[in-house]
Amino acid sequence: MFGAIAGDIIGSVYEHHPIKTKEFPLFQSHCHFTDDTVLTVAIAKAILDDQNYRQAVGELGRRYPRAGYGKSFKKWLHSSDPQPYNSWGNGAAMRVSPIGFAFDTVDAVLREAKRTAEISHNHPEGIKGAQAVALAVYLARTKRDRALIRQEVVDRFGYNLNRTVDEIRPFYHFDVSCQGTVPEAIIAFLDSNSYEDAVRNAISLGGDSDTLACITGGIAEAYYGPASPDVLEKVKEYLTPELWQIMMQFYRSRGMEMSNNTLAYSQPYGTDKHIDKNATALKQVTIFASGTCIDNPGPGGYGVVLKYGVHKKELSGGFRQTTDSRVKIMAAIIGLEALKEKCSVTIHSDSQWLVDGILKGQANESKERDDHADLWNHLLELCDQHIVRFVGVNKQLSEDKRAHNLSILAAQGIDSPPSPSSGKAKTIKIEVVGTTYVWTGEYWYDEKTYAEPPQIFIGVLNKRLTVELAKEDANIFDVYTLLERASKARVAGQHHRAEKLARRCLKLEPDSEPALAVLCAALRAQGRPQKALNETRSHSYSDHIPLLTSRAAALCDLKKWEEAKKTIGRALAIGDSQDAFNVMQRIKANRPDLY
Repeated sequence: MFGAIAGDIIGSVYEHHPIKTKEFPLFQSHCHFTDDTVLTVAIAKAILDDQNYRQAVGELGRRYPRAGYGKSFKKWLHSSDPQPYNSWGNGAAMRVSPIGFAFDTVDAVLREAKRTAEISHNHPEGIKGAQAVALAVYLARTKRDRALIRQEVVDRFGYNLNRTVDEIRPFYHFDVSCQGTVPEAIIAFLDSNSYEDAVRNAISLGGDSDTLACITGGIAEAYYGPASPDVLEKVKEYLTPELWQIMMQFYRSRGMEMSNNTLAYSQPYGTDKHIDKNATALKQVTIFASGTCIDNPGPGGYGVVLKYGVHKKELSGGFRQTTDSRVKIMAAIIGLEALKEKCSVTIHSDSQWLVDGILKGQANESKERDDHADLWNHLLELCDQHIVRFVGVNKQLSEDKRAHNLSILAAQGIDSPPSPSSGKAKTIKIEVVGTTYVWTGEYWYDEKTYAEPPQIFIGVLNKRLTVELAKEDANIFDVYTLLERASKARVAGQHHRAEKLARRCLKLEPDSEPALAVLCAALRAQGRPQKALNETRSHSYSDHIPLLTSRAAALCDLKKWEEAKKTIGRALAIGDSQDAFNVMQRIKANRPDLY
């Protein structure tokens, strides 16, 4: 990916001359692409051509013999029968970013990342490094949630990401291991505010600069979108025509094109079902979306016009009390929800705020900070199902004018619900004593009056809610989704449900330490600390902080204070955790003599 390749080129001059500052020119006359670029392109080519990774890496690598390979990899590259050599080097992680862009589930990303690493770097640390980077790219592309990226990488791989670039920089040095490169590269992204800032963070650490910036750059591109035209123009200057063409084919296979040195992501926040080689064969649909709010906040409505060839469809709806921002997002959602199959879509929105939110990555931050997270999440999920491009309105187009008029009429309507719902949470309705109550995912309300239910009904509603949620759980088979629901169930106090979901995760992925952590916590909450320990005994020397913390808490429940101290000490040695700190305080309060 160009984000990774640009990072490699920018960092190439600092690999053997490290710097500890973010103030440096991005491109210099003696910049060049290295083995990081060649092997990243090789992985992309393997995906494009359905070629095995060993063959693709070997063939392209041998065509660029002076790219700067390490001694062991160079020997592997020129062997007649190259075999993995148990390497834990960061070469496994620097070439893997195309996997995070090309595959559409966590399981597929982790599987393919492992396969790319195993051809040479089959040491557990090498595989872990490749999987962590690919997962970070995938989550940056599909979820755009820094907190989620941090938590998932920590939970699955045990890396310490609770540091900042400024804390790392003074003591960091050149390190070619995955375990000494991948966490720092991910932190360089997590601490950034743009693609360029992420790359500068990585290089300023003063380590294996080209590889750090390559890894960071791949994640940053997935999160912030394509690099600027100036950066892309420079990348083209440094690459050979062959490498450039392979990468352009990769982008085109995902519905992206280059125009005036601008790489247009027609689906900036989508996940394709692997690489879509038939993107141009999709139906070309245009959606004109408008939202209007009277006395913001106040009555509001959306208007949508869908156009496919000579066919048009109009949609509108209103709400008694809402905001301008919510109805504008809702307009785009309604248009996408009306599509019955995967399409290539251009959305004309009358909200520059919404367009910028998508194209400039502001929607990612909005998911964390504002009142519209439910709608942003749902909109981005719908974008994942199509190839979508967002543009501002053209006031000369009759369809734009019609969508705007529809939104005004809808806002002036009388029989409107209270406020737009994202649809993503799939509200659950339950009837009690002739009254229907709606569960939003956070609270109950009367469907007709929008009032809260009487307190006496809450217990009944919650019991029936558990039954409904169990039905939903039964239809989920993806490990990532099961684990997410298990974690939320535990936090919500649904401990039996959390236990069931965690056990299902473990059937699909027997050594999943995040699932074991949830299981241990759920069993503890049910008053079964000994069973919690028995079920997780095989991982008592884990490096997974949440699992160690939960085991230490179970040991505290059984008043095994000395063993609890050792376990929580291990967790705190790996990284900071408020939960782990709380367990340590519990031990100190009961056995101050141990400290």
